[in-house]
Amino acid sequence: MIVADLENENEKKRKIRNMILLFLALLCLLFNKRIRECYHEFRMDRLFRKLKIAVVNGEINEVEYICNRILDNDTENAEAYYYLGLAHLYLDNYESALDHFKTAVNSDNLKESQVVSGLSYSASCYCSLELYDESLSVIQHALDINPTHIASLMNKGEALTGMGRYNEAINCYDKILEIDAYNESALLNKGHIYLDKTKQYDLSAQIFKNIVEKNPLEIDSGLKLGLSYKNMKNYKQALIVLDNVLTRMPNHFVTLRAKGEVLYDLGEYEQALEMYEKANYVKPGTSSIKWRIYQTKNKLKSK
Repeated sequence: MIVADLENENEKKRKIRNMILLFLALLCLLFNKRIRECYHEFRMDRLFRKLKIAVVNGEINEVEYICNRILDNDTENAEAYYYLGLAHLYLDNYESALDHFKTAVNSDNLKESQVVSGLSYSASCYCSLELYDESLSVIQHALDINPTHIASLMNKGEALTGMGRYNEAINCYDKILEIDAYNESALLNKGHIYLDKTKQYDLSAQIFKNIVEKNPLEIDSGLKLGLSYKNMKNYKQALIVLDNVLTRMPNHFVTLRAKGEVLYDLGEYEQALEMYEKANYVKPGTSSIKWRIYQTKNKLKSK
């Protein structure tokens, strides 16, 4: 009896000990699993911090490298695909960028703001590929989510401009200006339509004049204002504006050519020839300048 009781007691102790050991083993497994999870979270967080620094610094190759490292650990990480799309967009790899943006925005794990931005970037890619119908389709999806998203309205304006739908494009830029009264990109795009597409030079002059008054160092707007006055045959104002641009950038090729054209139209052939020769010095052998030099020299010979 005593032996039997001892064996039963020992059996109970073994069972208790085994249960304790099993419990401790489970705790170790859970603890180790949590350690692995914490380490994974730490690594991913560190990679994303490095990624965002690379994006801010414009280190596109680094962005692509980090995104691929993130995807090695998490093949469905929507944010990594989003930033990978950005990297390919900046490298002008539009088709690859579209693939990555599509993967990102179709995920359920992307922030709504990034979904809208991803759609807007996709629209920009389609515009660069001159696929304007596809661009408008994607933009509409973005604007359904956020009707006041400025980048999407900007891309819509550019797509409509590419399709020759200039009045609709101007309406897009006007919507942007209702949100941000001095959005320089919207003003510039609107001014370019009036200057280069619809030939409404009085309207383009008004826009570029407003930009130059607020930002006198804006070279492109100064040039466009001068071209607007030139096309309006307001040569006096055109020369004043173009001279202001050349004061800051004496070797600005397009401005030199534009001033030469104004002087030629005024019959000031010697001064026009001087501007053309300066332009030819900046960009030697340009066919349009060579023709203007030849044309102007002939005018001087016939005087």
